[in-house]
Amino acid sequence: MPGSDERAGGVPERARTDPGTALAPSAGAPIEARAIGGAAPARRSPLVRRVLGGFVALVVVAGGVTAVAEGASRAGQRRAFVAALTGGDPARAPEEMIRYGCAGCHRIPGVPGARGRVGPSLAGFVNRPFIGGVLENTPENLVAWVRESRTIDSRTAMPNTGATIEAARDIAAYLYALRPD
Repeated sequence: MPGSDERAGGVPERARTDPGTALAPSAGAPIEARAIGGAAPARRSPLVRRVLGGFVALVVVAGGVTAVAEGASRAGQRRAFVAALTGGDPARAPEEMIRYGCAGCHRIPGVPGARGRVGPSLAGFVNRPFIGGVLENTPENLVAWVRESRTIDSRTAMPNTGATIEAARDIAAYLYALRPD
């Protein structure tokens, strides 16, 4: 039933011009937007909106800085945890991964030149249930796999690396310390 204030597609004039009025999603009828207690919503001056917008931006930036700091702290905690778990030092691993040939076959985040495509990417290694498709993903199994993969599975394309036990532990610590996908 068209009224005198209805124009443009049956939407009442007041609903199109009064920012305190919204439309009901299904009926197209205006719904009054009221603050708690029934008062009309406050209209903010451009200066107040600008100050509030700046405050929101400051909170977002501060939150981002805090998240980065927390991320760095968590990364340090993760490295310490995996070092205790594996008995290795993840900081030594990139050089060892190059020396023992890991970087030639695998993509390994954080290892210079590790862009190989023969083996799988080692990103997110900690989330994988199996090592080489044959071993449960545990630190002990990973150390053994890094050193003697062909002894464990004669059909694998990965060669026995000849890595020392210490180097294999460092490599295991590095792979477990990588940020999960």
